[in-house]
Amino acid sequence: MVSQLFTVGVVWGSVLVVAASTVLAWRQRPRPGATAFAVAMLAATWWVATSSLGLFALDPAVRVFWATAEWAGIVTFPVAWLVFALAYTGRSEWTSARRIGSLSVVPAVTFALALTDGVFHDLVYRSVDFAAFGTVSILYRTFGPWFWVHAAYSTALLVVGGALVVQLATERRLLYRGQATALVLVVAAPLVGSAVYVGGASPVEGFDPTPYTFVISGAAGLAALTQFSFLDAVPVTNRVARRSVVENVDAGVLVADTTGHVVDANPRAGALFDTDDPEGAHVSTLLPESVRPERAEDGTGREGDGPGGTDPGADGHDGVPESCDRASADHAVAEDVVAHERGDGVRYYEVSGTTLTDESGALTGRIYLVRDVTDRRTRLQRLNVLNRVLRHNLRNEMNVIYGFADTLEYGDPDPEVVASDIRGKAEELVALSGRAREIDELLTEDDGPPTDLCRVVAIECGRVDDDYPGVAVDTETPGETLHVDASAGTVVANLVENAARHNTADEPRVTVTVTAADGEATVRVADNGPGIPEQERSAVDADLETQLGHGSGLGLWLVNWGTTNAGGDLTIEDRDGGGTVVTATFPLVDAGEGPGASGRDRPGADGTDASGEARTTASDGAESTVAGDDGTGSTGAGGDGTAGDDAVTTDGGS
Repeated sequence: MVSQLFTVGVVWGSVLVVAASTVLAWRQRPRPGATAFAVAMLAATWWVATSSLGLFALDPAVRVFWATAEWAGIVTFPVAWLVFALAYTGRSEWTSARRIGSLSVVPAVTFALALTDGVFHDLVYRSVDFAAFGTVSILYRTFGPWFWVHAAYSTALLVVGGALVVQLATERRLLYRGQATALVLVVAAPLVGSAVYVGGASPVEGFDPTPYTFVISGAAGLAALTQFSFLDAVPVTNRVARRSVVENVDAGVLVADTTGHVVDANPRAGALFDTDDPEGAHVSTLLPESVRPERAEDGTGREGDGPGGTDPGADGHDGVPESCDRASADHAVAEDVVAHERGDGVRYYEVSGTTLTDESGALTGRIYLVRDVTDRRTRLQRLNVLNRVLRHNLRNEMNVIYGFADTLEYGDPDPEVVASDIRGKAEELVALSGRAREIDELLTEDDGPPTDLCRVVAIECGRVDDDYPGVAVDTETPGETLHVDASAGTVVANLVENAARHNTADEPRVTVTVTAADGEATVRVADNGPGIPEQERSAVDADLETQLGHGSGLGLWLVNWGTTNAGGDLTIEDRDGGGTVVTATFPLVDAGEGPGASGRDRPGADGTDASGEARTTASDGAESTVAGDDGTGSTGAGGDGTAGDDAVTTDGGS
């Protein structure tokens, strides 16, 4: 009698423990893994309950009925467990309805075969014999071929799910180690019970102990839920956060194996290297002409010999950046800046590389972080140019003022003349400061909403008519609105004004033409002035400013950089017979927030500084925005707008 009560207590105690885990897990929905864990525990509860009912059934038909009913829980538990493990460990992409359906094909077939076994086939059990022992009964069954298919498949699902959880227990995160250990017991207990039964090692012949091992699973599940709050502090947050950072970081991430081939990459890396899927490529084919680190001190690069410049493996470095390979030796992080030729021009990438090692310290691969530093590099280069030009011009103008001071002190000058000259130089310095401010704003601030190119031209030509009545201004614009980047307003304002200001022809004329085609708007400013000195053109064309080749004025730099900032192209051409034609082409953009502003609406562009105070300009036109100190420069061309043979083109995309 005591043994019977003990048996009943153990059997139905198992049911209650597992059922309690089911209820607690169900209440945790919709937290990651909660539903799947509840379904797994529900399947286990059904399995234990039907097995217990069958165990105490002394009628052979009833015994077989409950044994058949067990299969609903038997086939459900492994699938639900794996789905739980995937969701719990942050692999929710594997838990879509389609994939769960695919995982359920074999269990569904198994359940259908179990329901019809002994009636239409003997694929699950070849034979079934009944025996009763007091108040309990046992079925002696010989396994059929499909039973082994089911056993292998279910074991695989349980082991894979368990391995995912074991991985947590072995990681160095104490937060998850306790709950992971408890969850391992949840799946380990039925695995051991199944192995004992299938292997013929059951202490009672024909008795399947697997359902009753769920008392251990249920207790472990309760501990995980109540003591470790495993559905409150799920590692999916940690994993998803890490993956989200990699996927959304504004830098390319490349993971390469020890041979230098990319085995993983984030979407940003594909965008940087102009490819949909960089996986499988060798890093030397992605890091241009192979890897040419830009030297900070001289601006030169290195070039290899293999594909794209580096021969993978030829030097033992697998064609990876030299500095990154140096990092492989000492497990440090190294950086290089490399030039990459793309369809839209040359881009500059800062590549930092570090090594990946296993627990023994053996090299398993490398990880590269790739940042596009083209804009930063260009901005720093141009700020450097601005700094050099300002120092050069300020030094020159101050030297002149010093000379005037010496004249006043040691010579016999006309004070009014000297005062006028000093005032003129001071006005030039004030104007230079204002123009420098415009450039600084162009390089460092958002230009605002797009501007209507035709409106800008109308405004600027109207101002030239007012300010320079002796200059004939002709305009030709299409009868439509052409929205371009707001930086184009600064470009047009400078081109039109300087074409008039520095035109020394007997009959000065400026012609401004606007056209549009193929998604681009073109403004052509022509004058019949003295032209732009070659020194000015070459410095701007090279986009650098050296000690031996200073461009005295900032206007041409402003025009060039404004065009680049607007994503356009700038062309400067000589005209036969004298004069210049400057052509600026801008991509058309959406209207955005509004029509934008004229280039003169920028701070300092209308003759005032940022505070609104008046900005003066030398009466002799010495504030040459596109020319040297002698005021000989212009933007102009002949009145007929024809161009000569010599041309300089500045590609705004480079």
